[in-house]
Amino acid sequence: MRVLSAVLVAVLLSSRCVAGEPKLQIDAEFPGGNIVVDNIKGNDVYLHQDLRDTAGDWF
Repeated sequence: MRVLSAVLVAVLLSSRCVAGEPKLQIDAEFPGGNIVVDNIKGNDVYLHQDLRDTAGDWF
């Protein structure tokens, strides 16, 4: 599931917004959404893993 989440984020980040289209939105409100968006500046998105139910980095 983490691989699917990472692929989804990569696809969203690589798509370009055209004038008149809505701005980039990142939604992690689903069971596999394990990210926290820190900041969005133009085409740059800063995020980190959300280890909400994990005692540590288990990879």
